[in-house]
This record gives sequence, C-alpha cells and structure tokens, in this order.
Amino acid sequence: HAAAVTSVPWQLLQLAETSTPGHVKMWFLAGPRLLSVTLLLPRSLLVDSHLPQPQQLEEAIREGVAGGGGAAAAAAGGLQLEVVRAASVTLPGGRRPANVYRVTLPESQYRALAPRLSSALSAPHVAGVYEDRLPATLPAVLALG
Repeated sequence: HAAAVTSVPWQLLQLAETSTPGHVKMWFLAGPRLLSVTLLLPRSLLVDSHLPQPQQLEEAIREGVAGGGGAAAAAAGGLQLEVVRAASVTLPGGRRPANVYRVTLPESQYRALAPRLSSALSAPHVAGVYEDRLPATLPAVLALG
C-alpha cells in the first residue's frame, strides 16, 4: 500500500487546520486515490537579534518566558525550542540584519505561552521579529509547493 502511494505523483488538494494546534490535515490525490494524512507543523519565526550566538538567544527566550515564575516558568522548563542561524534573509524595507535566527517551537506551546514569548521577544537585544503572524498552513504550502 505505501509503495503504491509513494511511487506516483501527489496532487495537493487542501491543507485544513484541525482543532488541535499544530495539526493540519492534508488531502491529496495519489494517482486515482483520494487520501489524507495529518501533519504536525511547528511554529517558526525569524528573530533579528544583537546577540551573536544562537545559544544566547535561546537562553534569553527561555529566561524571558520563565520570568515571573508560576506555571509559565514550569512550562518554560519544558519548552521545546530550537534556535538556528537563518541563512540568506532579506528583511523588509531593506533593513540590515544584525543576527537573524529561525526560532521553532510546537504550535501548542507557541499559543499557550504567546504573551510571555511576546514579552521575551520585546527585549532590548531584539531588533525585529518576522513571520510570527503567518497562518499555520502557509509555510507548509510553500514547502510542499
């Protein structure tokens, strides 16, 4: 069954958000068959920071989310965060970037911690945050073509 699906071209028909944050149902044609799979899509955004190393930005975000203690601090401890240097990025308005990083985390954590993340990303070392308001399905459409 799997070999029959992977040996033919797919035609993407629809990406539909589900009731679970970060889960998207993809409907596609594989040959004559209509199929669906559920994709788990993380939230990804770009951060232009004056911090020179990705590890420094990751630590600053974790500390910013944990600030104030309580449940948010506990959630920050389990924050599944990935910070990597973004390759070849052109910023709006021709702005010159300092250090641009791609920050990725599960959509459910992004939504649960949104106010604290916003506060953490408003720190003085952050020059700008980009792609943070894109619909969850847009990066998937761009990646799948």
